[in-house]
Amino acid sequence: VTSMVHNAMYTCVITTDRNGMIELWSSDEVNLGSAKVQGLEYDYKPKTDLYELLKKKTFALALATCGSHYAMYCQDHKVRILHHGTGKMVIRYDERSKVYDKTFSSAYGMDALEYGKR
Repeated sequence: VTSMVHNAMYTCVITTDRNGMIELWSSDEVNLGSAKVQGLEYDYKPKTDLYELLKKKTFALALATCGSHYAMYCQDHKVRILHHGTGKMVIRYDERSKVYDKTFSSAYGMDALEYGKR
């Protein structure tokens, strides 16, 4: 397990591992540890984007939740936001430094040395 977070809104725990698997577990007293999680709109994982990390050969380094969404910062330097109910990816941000290097150096007309100073 590389990261774990508790979602109090749906009384569940979300875990990720080095293989890229994302699992949701019930944390209420009746179904403790089972896959019966409140608020899920899907029956089977293949209908979701929960296998996204497994397909991309990456894993989550950090995991956070605000209740209805999960944010994951992954080994491939991308932030992925998933919806709890549907399991679908809402958005993906590329946080690699070369993305910012290219964007800011061309937008402001700075060479690499000047950009590095700032």
